[in-house]
Amino acid sequence: MEKLSKKDLTGVLIVLMTLKLLLVFPRKLVIISGNAAWITAIFTSAVMLVLFYAMTKLYDFKDSLIKTAEKSFGKWFSFAVGHIVIIMLLLSMSSSLRIFPETVKMVLLTDTPTDIILFIAAAAAVLGVYTGIESIGKVTSLFLPVFGLIFIICLLLLLPDMEIKNLMPVLGNGTKSIFFDGLSGLSAFSDIVLIFVLGTPGDRKKTVKSGFTAIAVSGTVLTVLLFVYCIIFPYPASENFLMPMYQLTRLIDIGDFFSRFEAFFEFVWTIFAFIYFSIYLYAICRIWQDIYGLKYHKILAAPFAVVASSAALWPDSYLEFTKNYTWYTMIMVFVSTLAPIAVGAAAHFRRENK
Repeated sequence: MEKLSKKDLTGVLIVLMTLKLLLVFPRKLVIISGNAAWITAIFTSAVMLVLFYAMTKLYDFKDSLIKTAEKSFGKWFSFAVGHIVIIMLLLSMSSSLRIFPETVKMVLLTDTPTDIILFIAAAAAVLGVYTGIESIGKVTSLFLPVFGLIFIICLLLLLPDMEIKNLMPVLGNGTKSIFFDGLSGLSAFSDIVLIFVLGTPGDRKKTVKSGFTAIAVSGTVLTVLLFVYCIIFPYPASENFLMPMYQLTRLIDIGDFFSRFEAFFEFVWTIFAFIYFSIYLYAICRIWQDIYGLKYHKILAAPFAVVASSAALWPDSYLEFTKNYTWYTMIMVFVSTLAPIAVGAAAHFRRENK
């Protein structure tokens, strides 16, 4: 069985959680908390660290999520948990697949039909599954430092556009919006459920440390991104931009020497999007393999890619999709936290009653 090293596992989890932060997700927190969205990001990151700590106390990481569920309460329990998680992952993957063509068309391939871009993304994901999770992990570790450097350079180039007055009032739409309504921001970390699929069975220390590191790094990226966004764009104007990171990169222009930074950023982001889709498709295939005890999982890649791509094209209107996006993310939060806790609690109960 393929295994990820600690470094590669951490990198994969960081990519999974930060990718959506560079798209429409920051706008969601701005709508909820106003120019205090960055405070909401700090709060939700802290809550997620606590939730993950609770998960690690219940879950022993001796086996994958589905196999642990089967050992706890039999085949029916693993069947139920596995299919619920697969539906959640397909929903999350199809949501990202729906957003992906819109961002590419906005910057790079303006005249290319959405279906073609979607097909390329799905084909890249299938290819990623066939190369294997270890190869995906190595590619991730190779590109992650590059992406981090570009992100830092981007922030530094935005310094002249920052105005501290845009952060006022500090609490934005109020404490309720930050500490209660802002809990929906936990959906940014819903991908942590994949650590129970991709983590190395039997190596609890490595897996847990990778999880905490990924949450901390992703939370930091979200906080910094929202802080910069809120300090540059005044509220409520900041609500109007669908993709905050794209809007920020459009501000970068150093004469004729350094312009159209958003196109360069989009190119690098596209590479990470392909990695993201490959990891999701691999996880879905692995869970299906564990549920039914199949010998191979790669053969499942193409059928599941078709299912995710078909779901991504519904509804036809991108505007209609964005209206449903909040419901998608809330489902992801519920399943990603409940599934590991439920399976971990069941396994713990089983051990205590032996």
